[in-house]
Amino acid sequence: MIHSPIAAEELSAGVQKVLSQGGASMKMMAARGLAPIADPADFLVVLYQLSIDKDKTVSDSAKTTAKGLPAHILEGALAKKLDARVLDFLAGQKKEDSKVLEKIIFHASTHGDTIAMIAKTGDAEIIGLVATNESKLLAFPKIIEEMYQNPKAPMAIVDRAVELAIRNNVEVGIPAWEEVKQALEQKNPGGAIDEADETEVEAQAAADQTIAKLSSDKVKTDEADIQIRHMTISQKIRLASVGNAFTRSELIRDSKKIVAMAVIKSPAVSDNEVLKYAKDNSLIDDVVMYIANNRQWTRTYPMKLALVMNPKTPLRQTMTFMNFLRPPDLRLVAKSKDVPSAISLKAKQLLKTRNK
Repeated sequence: MIHSPIAAEELSAGVQKVLSQGGASMKMMAARGLAPIADPADFLVVLYQLSIDKDKTVSDSAKTTAKGLPAHILEGALAKKLDARVLDFLAGQKKEDSKVLEKIIFHASTHGDTIAMIAKTGDAEIIGLVATNESKLLAFPKIIEEMYQNPKAPMAIVDRAVELAIRNNVEVGIPAWEEVKQALEQKNPGGAIDEADETEVEAQAAADQTIAKLSSDKVKTDEADIQIRHMTISQKIRLASVGNAFTRSELIRDSKKIVAMAVIKSPAVSDNEVLKYAKDNSLIDDVVMYIANNRQWTRTYPMKLALVMNPKTPLRQTMTFMNFLRPPDLRLVAKSKDVPSAISLKAKQLLKTRNK
């Protein structure tokens, strides 16, 4: 969320006194936590106001002080009413402090954007706490999105959050949202997710470890291949979003279309990966069509050429891309036995036209 200054009329007398005394030296003293402030909530507000000061030295000092605030001050401050911007600021400085994050999660004034920020990097325990506030999840679906993209979030919790959104007709900004919904609906035809038995719990725990591991670039490919094959469709779709380039290269060839489509829609997929997929005529038609319809990807010459050479590219797009090809590449297309005859004929016609 945007960190704008809190209006003077909204500040307590104690905070106004410290901030109005002015002078660079006084600001720096306050930023370092040396100002005489008795109320811990006021102390935190002062640090927030100074954290967005134009003077970078003051701002950095206030952030450093906030990071090192002792537990007794934080407990006192978080027990009182605080501006949502202050809580967001504190959450950003205390990302590794689970006790502080827990209090922020359950604070009445915490904004949904702050909860989403916590969900983005929180561990399994923190994610579990975030997921307990269903009304907040529905009001701010960005929280569910960040949970989904966080490889440390347990799959069971993620599934329940997704199911909650589906049941309440709430759209979540996950690129492969339709595939996510479809996979979960196939898994639970009746709608609700039943309590898992002991065997399922163990399987879910193993899957969580696999997803967390495969989200790292440091994983043996042969080991990953075996682990991927034993995953459920929902797990594969999520891995398509949080996994590394190798896992995507495996999942793009999955026998289930919704898994392959989740890969090409992944926010992590790079331009180089897409170009590689565009050249692969063994992939399902839908993946190639999705690439061909993406204006961002098809702006480059190598992508246009790759799609023209791929027989699975829709004819209309292929014809359009051919108009941009250089003569040497048109000759390759004209001689190719892999492209449809209509494409090779079109290439020959373009060459004749340009040679006139």
